[in-house]
Amino acid sequence: MSIPHDPETDEVLSCGSIPHSLGTCRPCVFARNLGRPCQYGHACLYCHYQHETKKRVRKTRKQRAEAKLLSSAQQLSSDIETLDDEDDGVSPRPSEAVVEAVNPEEIYKDLMDSVMLVCAQNLGIRRQMESS
Repeated sequence: MSIPHDPETDEVLSCGSIPHSLGTCRPCVFARNLGRPCQYGHACLYCHYQHETKKRVRKTRKQRAEAKLLSSAQQLSSDIETLDDEDDGVSPRPSEAVVEAVNPEEIYKDLMDSVMLVCAQNLGIRRQMESS
């Protein structure tokens, strides 16, 4: 598995760009920033391909206050239900079958994180050997 190249500039991108074709990459906010470029370069664990910029929409002060109030109410309701369950003698812990259920997305995410870590470590070792 090699580090991909930018199709426009033929520049080597980053280790984090490997899962880009699968759509599971996380974009590097510094990759296209001319004022403050990514300091990790090829060893960066985030994708250096061009991504669409997403404008973050901030909720109004009133909406944030309502959301906080709703969250507090839901937490209180959940706490009350938990106390009620404990009174009935029902265990709040999930069964072992539920705990042992396998989530393929988590397995894939862990695998890709490991691949990117190894890639970054290999690049770091090569750089150290080249500078010697």
